[in-house]
Amino acid sequence: GNGNGNGNGNWGSHGSGNGRGKGGRVDLEALDREVAEGTKGAHVSSASVGTTVTIAVAARETVRGERIEVSGAVAAGDGKPGGLPVEIYIDGPGGAVKVGDAVADADGKWRASVEVPRDLPLGDHRVVARTPGDSARKPSHSR
Repeated sequence: GNGNGNGNGNWGSHGSGNGRGKGGRVDLEALDREVAEGTKGAHVSSASVGTTVTIAVAARETVRGERIEVSGAVAAGDGKPGGLPVEIYIDGPGGAVKVGDAVADADGKWRASVEVPRDLPLGDHRVVARTPGDSARKPSHSR
């Protein structure tokens, strides 16, 4: 699936930190990649309806440990995005860290308040929204 958004941000720090993440980082492209049936260990979906996800972030400059408001919309090719789960990640050089969840309403709109991890390395990161889809609708994430 496709998506777009303005989820870029620069994460500053007050105080000290070692800059090392706790792990749990994921590759968002790999999560959404279509795989051939029979691929060992792969989750193969029978979903056929495409989805897109958009995201907007209330603050551009954010300090680790602060909460940020994010919102967006999920669209589905069948016109029924309601109920689709939305996962919110902060994506950076070491991969993406999941920081929150939301659920799309009947119109596909969603909103969440997420905390920027205190141990997030300094530098440029982007906030990404992803839907894992469901039995009928494919996964996608904001780009």
